[in-house]
Amino acid sequence: MGVLRQLLSLRERVGGAVFVLLGQGAQSVGSFVTGLIIARAAGQEELGLFALGYSFCFLVICLGDTLVATPYTYFSSHEDKHQSGILRAGLLGTFLVGLLVCILIVIAAALGVESLRGLVFTLPFAVIGLVLREFVRRHLYVAGKLTSALLKDLLSCALQLVLVLLLAGFNELSANSAFVAIGVAALLPVLVFLVRGVFAGHVSTVAEMAGWLMQFFGYGRWLVLGTACHVASIQLYPWLALAGGGARNAGVFAVCVALTNLMNPLLVGLTNYFRPKLMASYREVSSADFFRQILRVSMLFLVPAVFFLLVVSVEGDRLLVFVYGETYREGASALFYMGFGMVAVALSAPLQLALLAVRAPVTNLIYHASALFALLFLSAIFWPHLTTTLLGSFYGGVNFAALAVLFFLFWGRVVSR
Repeated sequence: MGVLRQLLSLRERVGGAVFVLLGQGAQSVGSFVTGLIIARAAGQEELGLFALGYSFCFLVICLGDTLVATPYTYFSSHEDKHQSGILRAGLLGTFLVGLLVCILIVIAAALGVESLRGLVFTLPFAVIGLVLREFVRRHLYVAGKLTSALLKDLLSCALQLVLVLLLAGFNELSANSAFVAIGVAALLPVLVFLVRGVFAGHVSTVAEMAGWLMQFFGYGRWLVLGTACHVASIQLYPWLALAGGGARNAGVFAVCVALTNLMNPLLVGLTNYFRPKLMASYREVSSADFFRQILRVSMLFLVPAVFFLLVVSVEGDRLLVFVYGETYREGASALFYMGFGMVAVALSAPLQLALLAVRAPVTNLIYHASALFALLFLSAIFWPHLTTTLLGSFYGGVNFAALAVLFFLFWGRVVSR
């Protein structure tokens, strides 16, 4: 109880948004350390298989967010009298999305995707656990139970790392066993949530549940297109690495991605902080003042990205060896090019916020679709010579090309308004 009181006191002092960021940070740390332990204890091939399988985890989280969690957030804020029914429909819809991705995994394995055949019994367990955990987190945010959400995030992260470390200690760690650990750690907070009276109150009929699901999917269909392009443009990389040099190649590229992703919590935090501010500012200031504000915000995004680029440019090989081991040194060149890509991603974030402020969400689809098209075009030209260095240069070039498209849209819709 003392820890809970301290968390509540901290929330009052620093605000609820920090709790959301702390929870997201805990999940990011859990994912990064899990990959690090697999790289150290199980080797490059198992890490490569883990990265390939985790692409489906990323897919299901994004689909669950666009098709269920975001529509649930919207409808829940407008319906005070049907909260229990909306929540049940959200849980059911989330499970159905997870089940759909599980079926895709089984079909892909049956059609001959060799890397998935060994994961077909464990990866679906992690997929279901992760998508349900993410929906529960979103519900807790909507309900204002930020302390509870943070405690569940910390519990899930700690349990996942303990299980992975135990598996490594008994020489049982592999991509398969890691997904079992992730599934167990993700489902435990969900089970705690379900036990605490979620299904109390009015019993929803099948028609009511189906009605809410239709509303969820109808609202989310406009968001899922941009998400699909985003997921594809990011999660194609491990599969391209597999095609270019097998699971070992995918494993080396995965550690470069993991180090690059260390920037994500900071970028997400800055994005969440500035989104409402820029939306309000657009309505209150002139076009010139808004443009200057975007430039100032861009500098805040740019500074940490340039620092990351300098680190990987000067000490990239030593960083890989220090964190993952000598066998991963060959990824230094790819990491160097990916540092440039992170600069482009950082500069893109404030431009996307500005375009959302002017109510032009279709530009998000154009941005991600441009990145996906550029990646597919480059992959087709250089197939099958897809080394880690070449894929790293793709990452840098594709993100700068997408940034150029985004800046053109920003200039036309914001600067020249």
